[in-house]
Amino acid sequence: MEHDCRMKAMHSDTHQLGLRESHREDWKLAASKMTGAQRRAFHAEMTIKYCDGSARQAETLFGWNRHTVELGLNEKRTGLICEDAHEFYAGNIQWEDRYPEVADALWQLAQDHSQSIEQRILRRTSSEGLVLSACIP
Repeated sequence: MEHDCRMKAMHSDTHQLGLRESHREDWKLAASKMTGAQRRAFHAEMTIKYCDGSARQAETLFGWNRHTVELGLNEKRTGLICEDAHEFYAGNIQWEDRYPEVADALWQLAQDHSQSIEQRILRRTSSEGLVLSACIP
């Protein structure tokens, strides 16, 4: 029910602005091909042009994140671009490389555990009179 009401409101907003559904889809596609500040600048331009600068209306009309649109509008207003910190967090060092002593200890523990399981299997099968030559290393 709520989805139907939202779609009707979006449909009437689109017609009031003289926009076609295909235009909306084209703008959404164009925005999806952009990243970071470029996308936010595009969101801001479209929001100013078609939504009177309202991030909420852009969210309803285009399906864009309202907070991202607001950030784009603020960047356009101030001329200051917010840099994302993705490059500082991407490519995290694996914990094995950060803590090699711990990794070695865990590896040894796993090896010891797997050997003890193998020995228990051999002990049980030999007590039952079965021969398992495939399990003997």
